[in-house]
Amino acid sequence: MLLPALGQARYRAQMADCSGHLRQLGIAYSSYADDYSYTPFVYANGIRWNRLLYPYIYGTGPCDGGKVFLCSGDQRNEEAQLFPGTGCRTSYGINQCYSAGHENDKSYKLWYGVKFARIAKPSSFIVFADAGNYYIGTTLAPEGLGVVNGELTVIQGWCKNLSFRHGSRAKKFNMALADGHTESRTFEAVKHYQWDIAGKWDGSFQ
Repeated sequence: MLLPALGQARYRAQMADCSGHLRQLGIAYSSYADDYSYTPFVYANGIRWNRLLYPYIYGTGPCDGGKVFLCSGDQRNEEAQLFPGTGCRTSYGINQCYSAGHENDKSYKLWYGVKFARIAKPSSFIVFADAGNYYIGTTLAPEGLGVVNGELTVIQGWCKNLSFRHGSRAKKFNMALADGHTESRTFEAVKHYQWDIAGKWDGSFQ
């Protein structure tokens, strides 16, 4: 009887720790947007989003922010956690999912940074989540699930790299939303429009 209770306590502690880190990242994201009117770009000219947010967490050095970028529920080894090109580690990916109907419109492509005002529903728009890479999302194609580095992960499709490492049997993921709050949900419980800056996508690939 004691072992299940200890397991649940561990899950809750990891979830709380992870949510706290994501909350800090979400606030940093919003602060950056307040200063520049744009969301942080994912990668450009050798710079990735984590370097843009360092000053809003603390310091400006290559790995400042320390454990803020790490989830205690992330059981991958340090090599798998490495943030490409930085020598730092991360457990979270930034949302760069495509906005349906705007696939060829750069002003809607999160990879390059978009005007924060384009986010139609900040209270429901996901900006960061548990991930096996530093970004989430590739093309508007159906998702496929698989195990990568010991984690259940989306391995292809529109939210590629999203990882599940929380809750009973690790079926949930934690996320930060554009208004700064955090949530924990199963994949099925999150609406497709929450990944879309236009707040309209219904999950159709037509």
